[in-house]
Amino acid sequence: MKRYKSIYVALLLMIVLCISGCGQYKATSDMRLNDIEIGMTRSELESLDLDLVESNKDSKDKDNTKYWNMLTGITVMIKNGKVDTITASKITGRTDENELAKFKTKLGIGFSDSKQALINAYGEPDEKYTDDKKIIYRYRIKKKDGEYGYIAFEMDKKTEHIKVIKLRPDDMIGKNIAYRNKLKNNNQDSNTNTSSTNNETTINKSSDSLSLGGVSLINTDSEITSILGTPLESKTNSDGVTVRKYKDVEVHIANGQIQMIVSNSPNAQTSRGIHEQSSIHDAVKAYGGAYETSEYGNYDLIEYKVNEDKLGECIIRFAVEKNNNKVNYISIRRAG
Repeated sequence: MKRYKSIYVALLLMIVLCISGCGQYKATSDMRLNDIEIGMTRSELESLDLDLVESNKDSKDKDNTKYWNMLTGITVMIKNGKVDTITASKITGRTDENELAKFKTKLGIGFSDSKQALINAYGEPDEKYTDDKKIIYRYRIKKKDGEYGYIAFEMDKKTEHIKVIKLRPDDMIGKNIAYRNKLKNNNQDSNTNTSSTNNETTINKSSDSLSLGGVSLINTDSEITSILGTPLESKTNSDGVTVRKYKDVEVHIANGQIQMIVSNSPNAQTSRGIHEQSSIHDAVKAYGGAYETSEYGNYDLIEYKVNEDKLGECIIRFAVEKNNNKVNYISIRRAG
């Protein structure tokens, strides 16, 4: 009898655990507070059991509504059946700051965290706004659909601690960057400007952009040797590409031409000062918002096209670790 009772208790526990945990939505993108994620459906939001109250329960338009919880200070706007805006802030005097502080971004930043903690996690902001009472840092972040939105952190100017966190799906920052680049193009010399093709910006005639660790794709084989000295290791692959490993970079050579340069340490900087462990936000600030993205394992790949007079199209790649938004490695290569 005791044996059957133990089995019964075990089955009961399994049922309880399944009811409490099975089917609960788990966020996958960086655009989230805990598991409340930009782009999730209304039913997925309701599955989280956050005691959110619909602002107008009598409304028939459930796909365009607002949910909130005065105790935790969370407000969620639903638009066309999906989460459109997430806000964490004190709603009324009933908001418990300790409960509010439990809601964190993917990188662990929440209500009342300091400006320094924010910068340590996200780097310098893509955009910054300040007035007499507040400072707002905005960061461009990828959504679950692969497009970009932004997270805004509003801080008290005196204490420099976060008072409001807002996540929005519109790529306002990307549009602003593209607009600033366009204005910059109109005021720069034709040898250093950027041109728009198919709504994407490609850097033109910028040999300077193709350097990493003090060497460039335009250097000759002998120039690489004179700059970097004797390689620590040299190996020719079956495809005929010779890979020379130096202290800070690897240089790939084929047919007497430099095909690719890859960073090997944080000491290898691009011509615009970006290196391993730089924030991707700093890289985007340095190179602009017109880049292509893809994924490879645990990395987001941020790539810029560069048109060089002699080499043709080349690619600058920043491989970014998904869990910390830091550059893991940099490569500069010919596109062909």
